[in-house]
Amino acid sequence: MKLSHFNFKLPNELLAEYPSNHRDESRLMVLNKKNSKNRTQDFQGYC
Repeated sequence: MKLSHFNFKLPNELLAEYPSNHRDESRLMVLNKKNSKNRTQDFQGYC
């Protein structure tokens, strides 16, 4: 694994500067390794 694999551009307005007051409302980006598609999912639904 190379560090360069983690070098991607994200719009500044999508970057969290502070954690949410309601941490259980956090979202995850989930990457499907088979087809390289990504989606978001609520953290609660992932656990």
